[in-house]
Amino acid sequence: MNEKFFSFPQKLFLFVLVIVWSIVQINRYLTYGFFLSSDSSRYLNEAMMILNGDLPSRPLYILYIGYDLFLSIFLYTGLGIPGIMTAQLLLSLVAAYCLYLLTAKIYDSKAGFLAALFYVSFPRIHIYNFTVLTESFFTSMIIISLFCLVISNKPWQKVCSGILLFFTSTIRPHGFFLLLAFFVYILYSFFSSKRYKTLIFVSTIITLTVLFSVKTFGEKESEIFKRCAVNLMDGYAFLNTWKILEFKGEPLSFQGDKNVLLTIILFILTNPFYLLKLWAMKISVFFLFIRPFFSKFHNIVSIVTLVPLYILGVIGLIQKTEFSGVKLMIVVFCLLQAVSAALIIVEPDGRDLLPILPLIFIFSASGAQKIPLVKRIISKASGRC
Repeated sequence: MNEKFFSFPQKLFLFVLVIVWSIVQINRYLTYGFFLSSDSSRYLNEAMMILNGDLPSRPLYILYIGYDLFLSIFLYTGLGIPGIMTAQLLLSLVAAYCLYLLTAKIYDSKAGFLAALFYVSFPRIHIYNFTVLTESFFTSMIIISLFCLVISNKPWQKVCSGILLFFTSTIRPHGFFLLLAFFVYILYSFFSSKRYKTLIFVSTIITLTVLFSVKTFGEKESEIFKRCAVNLMDGYAFLNTWKILEFKGEPLSFQGDKNVLLTIILFILTNPFYLLKLWAMKISVFFLFIRPFFSKFHNIVSIVTLVPLYILGVIGLIQKTEFSGVKLMIVVFCLLQAVSAALIIVEPDGRDLLPILPLIFIFSASGAQKIPLVKRIISKASGRC
C-alpha cells in the first residue's frame, strides 16, 4: 500500500465507515437491546472464579479462559456488564479500522475501505456486541491480532503479535484453529526462506503439540465426541436438530472400552459416500447461512448476499501479493472452521461462521474492484476519476 494515510480519500473512507458502523449499532440495539443467555451466566461465573483464585469448574471451560480473563477485568474494576458491552462495541470499531489497514496493507486502501464497509454493514456480526458471549470479542481480536502480525517487522514485534494471537486462540475452542493456521504461517515462512533445519524442528514441535492436545481433549471430553459421532450417523446439521440426510447403515456402538476417536474414524472409512454427501450439505448450510427456522425471504437474502461475496473472494484470493503467507493463514483458518462444521455440527445461529466472514471480506474487497462500476465509484471517491 503506497497511498498516504489520512489524505482526503482516507479521511472520507473512515468517515463513511464510522457513520455506517454507528447506524448498524443503533439498529442492532433498537432491535435486540442488551441481552444475556445461559452461556453468559457461565462466563460471568467462571470470571468470578478467576478473581477468587480458582480454576475453571470443568476442563472444557479452560478453552474459554481468554474471554473469562477479559470479563474478570470489568468485574474487578466494578464496571460490570455495561463495561463489558461498551468495550466490545469499541473493540468492534477498532477492528473495523484494523481491517481497513490490514486489507490496505495486503492490497490497497480502496480494497481496505470495501472490506471494512462489508464488515460494518453486515448486521448479524454485530448482534453479539450487545451480549456477554465470546463471538464479538473473538471476531474483533482475530482482526486486530492479524493486523499486528502483518505490520510487525522487528523480532520483538513478531513475538508480541504471536503472543496476541495465542491469547486470541484462548477466547473460545475454535481459537485452536487460529493457532494451527498460525503454525502453518510459521512453517510457510521458514520454508520460503529455505531455513529447512528450523522448519523440521518447528514441524516436530507443532505435530507433538497437536497430538497432545487432541489426546488430552479426547480423554477428558470423550462424551462430546460421542454426541458428535451420533450426530453424524443421524444426519443432523445441528446438534440433534434438522435432519438433512437419512443414514441406513449399521449404527455406531460405544460399548465397553472402545476408543471413541478410533470408532469414529472406522465409521468414516466404512461409510464414505454417505458422509461425503452429508459433509457437502453441512458445508453448504455453514457457508450460505440458511436455516429452517428462518423465513424464505431471509434465506434468499442470505444466499444472494453471501454467494457473490464468496465468488469475489476467490477472485481476490488468486491475485498475487507479497503477503501470500498471511493469505494462506486466513484460508487455512476458514477451511478448518468449515471442516469442523462438516465433521461435528453447524451452529444454528451462525456463531461459527461470523468470526471468519471479515477475513473473507478481505479477499472479496479485492475481487470487487474488478467490477467496473465499483472501480469507477471508488476511484471517483478517492479523487482519481
